[in-house]
Amino acid sequence: MKNKLIIILISLLSTQLYALEKIECRDSDSLYVEEKVFISNIGKLNCEFYQDVIDTLRDINDFNSVDAVVNIILSDRSFSASFDLGSNLEIPQQFIRQNKAGDYHFVSNEATVGIVAHEYGHAILSSFLAQELPSFNNLFQLQKKISKLKIRAFGIRLLIKDPKTSVSERISLQNELLTTAKKMKELKSKRNNENYERFFNLMLPYQELLADVITVYNYNDKDFLVKIVDHPKYSKLEKEVVVARSFNQVDVELSKENEQSPHAKLYLVRQYIGSNLWPTNSHQKREYIDKILRAIRTSLEEELYGPLPSLNYKAQSKRLISKLKSMR
Repeated sequence: MKNKLIIILISLLSTQLYALEKIECRDSDSLYVEEKVFISNIGKLNCEFYQDVIDTLRDINDFNSVDAVVNIILSDRSFSASFDLGSNLEIPQQFIRQNKAGDYHFVSNEATVGIVAHEYGHAILSSFLAQELPSFNNLFQLQKKISKLKIRAFGIRLLIKDPKTSVSERISLQNELLTTAKKMKELKSKRNNENYERFFNLMLPYQELLADVITVYNYNDKDFLVKIVDHPKYSKLEKEVVVARSFNQVDVELSKENEQSPHAKLYLVRQYIGSNLWPTNSHQKREYIDKILRAIRTSLEEELYGPLPSLNYKAQSKRLISKLKSMR
């Protein structure tokens, strides 16, 4: 047990290898952001990029009615961006996409901000499901506590590196960091005992769908996802998943390897939305997102609590489309 806690503490302390600072940019405050921190190994905080992030969250909330407040953990560069299904949105200033062959592709600033919009879409669906499904709300609240502890760990690190902090205070803070690691471990264990993996796996394709909807609605471009997630050296299989994220009527026939890809398996729903639920103004965006959220909720309820057999990707898509057609 002691060794496991030491490993977690090392993980929390791994930011010793990086510069760590609070984000203090002009106009950096936002109704949609609670805590914000910047981690860097070679770069500096780009306040212009951070402002683009804040502007994007504001633009999305002009047509989104779900209250989704997040913490932002900003890094200088990364191969990934993520939302932890609690409160933490982890995003890089420079996103680097890598294909399975190991080739790097440096993503433009516009595309990186678009990826932020996608990740914030995950926060929107998580907040909505927490309001609508008691079983998910239990997991959501646990994950929010884990998110808060991770942010607290960053705060402790900032205090430890502060030259004004005395030796005795540093020792106390190191002990608090160890306690924080222990609490995180306990909460993750409790979360995983509450069917987290099952719910997460069921929810994942719906998460990717809703996050994609938020993104293309925000940019008013049915092919925006295709543009920002592509890689010039993707293989045919990798490109297949990219094309499946279009909201236009495109020819897609998923290979067996991609049938269960959470980013691709509901491609028929994306095409339906692009043809039948494509908004021309903010009011329609809000109305259509509400329909999509309610259809996702009822689908998840049936999968969680009903005796439904496992559906292949086409049947699952057709079922969700049927629900969208019935929503008023």
